Amino acid sequence: MESKPRVLVVDDDHIIRAVYEKILNEKFELKIIDSGKQILDNLSTFYPDVILLDIMMPDINGYEICKMLRNNPHYKNLKIILVSAKAMVEERLEGYEAGADDYVTKPFDDDELIAKIRVYSQLKSAEELNGLKDSFISLISHETRTPLNGIMASAHLLKDNPNLTDDDREYLDFIIDGGKELLALSQKTILLGKLKQGGVNINKENFKLFNFVQNCLKVKMEKIESHGHDIQIDIPRDIDICCDKKLMFHAINHIIDNAIKHSSDQCSIKILAQDVNNKKTLTISNTGEPIPSERVNQLYEEFFVGNIKQHNRGLGISIAIAKRIMDLQGGSLTFKNEEEGPSFKIQFPLSETISQMTPHKKRVHEQV
Repeated sequence: MESKPRVLVVDDDHIIRAVYEKILNEKFELKIIDSGKQILDNLSTFYPDVILLDIMMPDINGYEICKMLRNNPHYKNLKIILVSAKAMVEERLEGYEAGADDYVTKPFDDDELIAKIRVYSQLKSAEELNGLKDSFISLISHETRTPLNGIMASAHLLKDNPNLTDDDREYLDFIIDGGKELLALSQKTILLGKLKQGGVNINKENFKLFNFVQNCLKVKMEKIESHGHDIQIDIPRDIDICCDKKLMFHAINHIIDNAIKHSSDQCSIKILAQDVNNKKTLTISNTGEPIPSERVNQLYEEFFVGNIKQHNRGLGISIAIAKRIMDLQGGSLTFKNEEEGPSFKIQFPLSETISQMTPHKKRVHEQV
């Protein structure tokens, strides 16, 4: 049997508590208490999905309880619906500022309240599932780095053995290349997790775009040359941008990497920059098959695989990272199928001098 959503009611009015009992008891797993002081003990034993919280109570009001719960990360996914006879906009806003998810006025409509409880309980379940998925992926990514480095280091040492046959060396190259791919995926996943959770510093600085792109390409030249790609660069040397260098290095390289993976050998990759009315853009395109229209809206989805038969060509994480990096800095990343092939355009944030920069609002955990 499907488990019922768990609802905790906090209200000091015995008549209202009786109403809750009547309309909610059969549809939800219900716990009713009459005091805000009892809430912590009941949270630790009842584990509700949704709290129906009265505002006006004698011991501690609903706003204070709401703030207290929102300051505890253990209850970050808990859904709180404030219930009150107060119906003024100012009172609703105070409730939302305290951290409430919704606000219901008394007397409430039974069906509407039930519908809200169901929606918020489903939302809590979805958020918890996503959090578990992200935590699991991050854990796996961190835990794979050490053994992967050990595998690759051992393979490199074995290649120094003069008694190896050509076949032996080829097998070792397969091991090393596979290890590099897994290590790159691990690093990308960790970065994506930080970007999603706000765990990065934003340190903007002014720098020349031409020199920066050249440095980005240096780490990709071996792969570009192995595929026989022709690189065409058209970047005016006087274009300055103001961005976080480390984040932009990730964004540009991930887009270039995507172009390499999804181009046939001997294709062209074009990198074009423009500065029109201080709107600075960088376009990275490649000759090849256009991306089907039904897939365009899914390009920025994490781990999206358009064709499972081509899963070895990437797990749809590079573009998701680049998009988040640009959004985080006040820029943008857009896609368009041009006549020659797929094209990604980076719109940089408006340029600033160092003296003009304002403190960037961020949650800082660690540097990328």
